[in-house]
Amino acid sequence: MTARKPIRVIIWGPGHVGGGVLRATLTDDRFQVVGVRVFSPGKVGKDIGTLVGLDPVGVAATDSVAEILALDADCVVYCPRTTVMFEGQWSEVDRILRSGKNVVSSNSHHNMARTTWLSTSQSPTDVIRRLVEIDKGPIPVPNWKTIRAGLRALTGTPGLSRITNPLLDRWLEPIFDAKVLPRQLTGEQVVRTCREAGVSVRGAGPHPDYMAEHLGMALAHLLDRPRNFRIAETFDYAAAYSPDMWGGLELLGMGQPLDALDSRHALVLGGDIAYGDVVANVAYSMRGIHGDDLRIEGDAVGLPSNLDVEIGDEFVKKGTIGVMGLIHKAFYGEELVGTNEEWWFLGPENAYYGPNLPFGRSAGLGTHTFGIEAARVRIDMQVAAFAQPDAEAWDVPMDLTRTVILESIEPTVASEPGVVVYDERPHYLSDDGSFVVSEAGDEPLRIVVLGDGATADTVHALANRRPGLEIVARTQDAPDCAVVVGAAASDQVSRLLAAGIPVVTDRYPRHPVATTTAPLYVAGAAADVIIDRIVPILARAIDGKRHVRFVDALDASTEESIDIGLGGAPESVDAAEVFARIDAVSGAAVPLRLAATLGIDAAAVSFDYELSVTTAGRAEKVGPIVLEPGTVAAVHAVRRGYLADQVVFVHEVCRYAGPNYATRGSDLPMGGFTGPQCYTIESEGVRAISRVQLQVSPVEDNADTAAELVATALLDAIPAVSAASPGVLKFDPSPHFRLDRRLS
Repeated sequence: MTARKPIRVIIWGPGHVGGGVLRATLTDDRFQVVGVRVFSPGKVGKDIGTLVGLDPVGVAATDSVAEILALDADCVVYCPRTTVMFEGQWSEVDRILRSGKNVVSSNSHHNMARTTWLSTSQSPTDVIRRLVEIDKGPIPVPNWKTIRAGLRALTGTPGLSRITNPLLDRWLEPIFDAKVLPRQLTGEQVVRTCREAGVSVRGAGPHPDYMAEHLGMALAHLLDRPRNFRIAETFDYAAAYSPDMWGGLELLGMGQPLDALDSRHALVLGGDIAYGDVVANVAYSMRGIHGDDLRIEGDAVGLPSNLDVEIGDEFVKKGTIGVMGLIHKAFYGEELVGTNEEWWFLGPENAYYGPNLPFGRSAGLGTHTFGIEAARVRIDMQVAAFAQPDAEAWDVPMDLTRTVILESIEPTVASEPGVVVYDERPHYLSDDGSFVVSEAGDEPLRIVVLGDGATADTVHALANRRPGLEIVARTQDAPDCAVVVGAAASDQVSRLLAAGIPVVTDRYPRHPVATTTAPLYVAGAAADVIIDRIVPILARAIDGKRHVRFVDALDASTEESIDIGLGGAPESVDAAEVFARIDAVSGAAVPLRLAATLGIDAAAVSFDYELSVTTAGRAEKVGPIVLEPGTVAAVHAVRRGYLADQVVFVHEVCRYAGPNYATRGSDLPMGGFTGPQCYTIESEGVRAISRVQLQVSPVEDNADTAAELVATALLDAIPAVSAASPGVLKFDPSPHFRLDRRLS
């Protein structure tokens, strides 16, 4: 077999982000670094290996754009200063693309399908009109304070502007981008350049990109008909302070009076380009709403510092701004469909993680809070990141940034020309190793639903409202796919497959089945859906993973769940038997996925078990569960997976009969759960620790949250299973990419 040639890359800006990418690409056989563009005179001519603490590699850094563009390379990893957003990054990337090189950018091109206030489709006077509304914070226009008053008079008077605006546009258009403020190229302009040069471009990073487009969209796809979302990002700016990053404290309003930040601050306009892109991307994924059909409203908020803070050469006095909040909301008409919040604080004494936290508190160097509401249920999740004791705080976000950029390079290089985006559609892996994408076609698929209970009822309810599906009454009606739910119905799987009917089901059949005549997909229980679709995305953020904990807690009185002994005698409950029953439904999906997350062979893992039970104090009926005094009201079972003598993962299952007996695991990182379906996910790596809480709660009183997740997963899989070859399909959690179809 011929060895694959490494991808030849150039690193443009080896600073905080680019330096980590440079080190990673120099030590990864998939890549060959052929050039590095530096900005510091002290780095010019230095060997690029020594720039990041490695041995020399024989390539010298340069500050010459001409030299860089003349190199023979496949991809430029573009990692400039954040402030270059207003200093010509769009034309700079355009020049790189025109040289025949693909681009992965950490700072731009996150949503080229949206028109912003700075797009070239806006006239110079349109841009100026937005700028003159801003009276706080620095504006990146030479001598802005001097010329602002005159421009405001010319562009702000309706009667006069009808005369002056065309004259100003005629005068400014030829010089505006070069002399005043470089505008953002439109998506159509970028696509045209890509097609002419035969290259592609992708915007990649932790947020925008990973948190919103990868994790946020995956959460939204767990639900049927999601209608609004909230993403709140928090960050301890003091832990990774750099005077060059984001323009320093002054640009962020830090150390200034509390009224220095409001909707008229320059941060709001700058944030519109980054975080307006976030809310528009998620709104499109959830609802199919295009960015230009949204109204984006921004605001900035300052909260007081609780103490004097000295950071670098800068000083923030107690009572002045020590927390910067930047909020962008997306409206479709008058309906709020999405919110992105940024809360950056100075040190743990000023830690602020946003209002209305779902679990009461948060912690860590940086956190992300998600809230996604659908028609019947909602999901709330918090993700907190911590540095290991021997790691630098900056290692935590840099590990994630590096991972997201590296995994973007190969698909960008391999893509057809255009703008490459994350592909949030469900993907499945078939027995032959090929991928099958699940997306509704032009003709509706006919499905038959077999089984009873809450999941079957939910499948019926959701399928009747889902475009592209048509329910038929009998298997004799030649369905394109059968949805089989419940233990009794699982016995029909073998018959259906033998008849050539594709099957999606919520549990593994009790007896072996042949899949040589039709494909089969098993979604498992609600916990298996979380394990399949969310845990692998979270795990990608942790470098050098060495331990994972997964806690699955469910109120069995309100949800359709596996019988693990509630209402029975305490001595009848056995921890190993609890996990055996759960594994029988999913085919041991949880231990297999946890082992895969760690990159270890599940067959090499040994287990031990632990059990604790809570007994009822009085006789009562809680939903379908009948309790007598002394019978089991709650179960907490623990399974530890060992590799040699080291615990590598922990799987905990909590089931309880109503909120009075709620047990949801110990050492909850963010505080108390309130929903009937809750998960705690902890991942530990070489430099970082991630702690996550996730809960699913009903919006409608009669909604079964576990059934909702399973039913949605089953219906999502139908187009893929109906189109697949015979065999067993598994959900594929690895990242996939495609051209932005909004720009096709």
